[in-house]
Amino acid sequence: MSTALRSLDLSRQVGAAVFSGSGEVITLGCNEVPKAGGGTYWADDGNDARDYILGRDENERIKRALLADLVRRLCEGNFIKMEGNEDALVDYVIKESVKKHGIIREALLMDLLEFGRTIHAEMSAISDAARHGRSLRDATLYCTTFPCHICAKHIIASGIKKVVFIEPYPKSYAEHLHKEICITADTPPPNRVQFAPFIGVSPVRFRNLFERGRRKDAEGNFSEWVGGKPRPLVSYTVATYLSNEEATVKLFNRIIRKLTQGGAASLDSSHLRQ
Repeated sequence: MSTALRSLDLSRQVGAAVFSGSGEVITLGCNEVPKAGGGTYWADDGNDARDYILGRDENERIKRALLADLVRRLCEGNFIKMEGNEDALVDYVIKESVKKHGIIREALLMDLLEFGRTIHAEMSAISDAARHGRSLRDATLYCTTFPCHICAKHIIASGIKKVVFIEPYPKSYAEHLHKEICITADTPPPNRVQFAPFIGVSPVRFRNLFERGRRKDAEGNFSEWVGGKPRPLVSYTVATYLSNEEATVKLFNRIIRKLTQGGAASLDSSHLRQ
């Protein structure tokens, strides 16, 4: 998780760490733009060429270019019947492609990720291991996000036997493209690379649960970590989801009674604020 925070990728921060069978760290990686000579750019590099420095994501630009090319070819081939200007249609489609929850924005074409300049966290870790001569055979890779299909083939080829991920990644076609992958928390069949969801204390909560404050008294004697009755080290600031659901149901019933008594025919946001 902390490795991911080094990334300044314009899309998301992803981190990866590869461990040996005995639990030793072999290599780390995050998603960032690679530089000549190996590795990725850092803030103090004189020729810093990360996406945020250039101010754009080339993958987004190329996806829109592909979309515009497709629309123009459909028009030229008379697959799209139109009376207006072809350029106007292209401009309209491009605008729809960046509109949140728009029908074009949700198209599979807009999920392409092959044209980004950023090397993904998993590939960065694998590349660094190769550069330093560290074998990844039978290693375990931990990553904050399910690997994309591009990373998956590198993971398989590197000899990594297991991947543990935290977040899903709907854009990945890894399972569909590679029969060598088995997504399961159980022991996979022979000759398969296991992709297992993380089960345990999340990295965000790990520090909250296990970080200690004062460990000795004023005289230097050891102090118990938690005195008195055992209790969680996490303070709850909101009600549980069951309490929230109960409160919502009561609010909904109260609003319905008001509408029924008042003869109202519709429900708008003003009722929810009452």
